[in-house]
Amino acid sequence: MRLFIASKVKIKNLNELKKSFGFIKAKWVEEENIHLTHLFLGDKFSLEEAIFRLKELRYQKKSVKLHSLGTFGKPPKVLFVKAHERELNSIYRELSKRFDYKIKPYKAHVTLARIKRVENSEQFYQKIKELDRDFGDFEIDMALISSTLTPNGPIYNTEYKI
Repeated sequence: MRLFIASKVKIKNLNELKKSFGFIKAKWVEEENIHLTHLFLGDKFSLEEAIFRLKELRYQKKSVKLHSLGTFGKPPKVLFVKAHERELNSIYRELSKRFDYKIKPYKAHVTLARIKRVENSEQFYQKIKELDRDFGDFEIDMALISSTLTPNGPIYNTEYKI
């Protein structure tokens, strides 16, 4: 079972954003699946072991602002919105310790789309600059989620509220 720790996110004006990027070929994340991953566990831990390691985790439930778009990869493979809050880095570090993961640089983000092809990269990057705005905010409210990959996309189930 593939597991990850995440907070659910709603993106302000998501349909408008999708229309703005109508000129790219991409697989957009389904609205109900949009989240910020605090730590990806994969299949390294059983559900029981993961819950045990999360049992006494405490964190501050606070609001996090979402703004600015970014990409991963060259050519771009992922379109995301940035999340800016120090608390997210602290949570990542604490989770990494609990699961014995090496602490790496953490870039808090919410994946919006997996990019298949960009015909006009100049237009694409110009659109990213134009859309440097507020995308709303979300409450840090973590859950342990299982992911089952299917040909139609992933199916997520909340296994444990933290």
